[in-house]
Amino acid sequence: MAIAVNRIGEFDGKPVEEAVLESASGVSVAILNWGVVVRDWQVPVAGGARHVVLGFKTFDPYPGHSPYFGAVVGRVANRIRGARFTLDGTTYELAPNEGANQLHGGPGGLARQVWQMDVDSAANAVSFRYDSPDGDMGF
Repeated sequence: MAIAVNRIGEFDGKPVEEAVLESASGVSVAILNWGVVVRDWQVPVAGGARHVVLGFKTFDPYPGHSPYFGAVVGRVANRIRGARFTLDGTTYELAPNEGANQLHGGPGGLARQVWQMDVDSAANAVSFRYDSPDGDMGF
């Protein structure tokens, strides 16, 4: 079991890193700290390995072309009609990113953020954190 971490790009002036975790049985998963994207996941099959998620080979296409492949989405998953909602009598205006609607948390949603990645090599694990302050993106 092993974890390799590589810097693979930059987004909004922040380094984008990829953690590749491998198991003793030959399973490997590559996870980016940008949107916590599962970029690649391979499982052993007869004659080699099989990729089981959709993803690009490099980081570069993700910001402009990714339809949320493998990403953590939010602050809401799905669409908010009219990019606004009312909660306890208060209406919140949000940034639209799909016509008049907001999709998956908007143009600055969690899938488009660089997260803090913490590696635990002893446990062959990674964890991710993102601080989203009250009112961020209208939420």
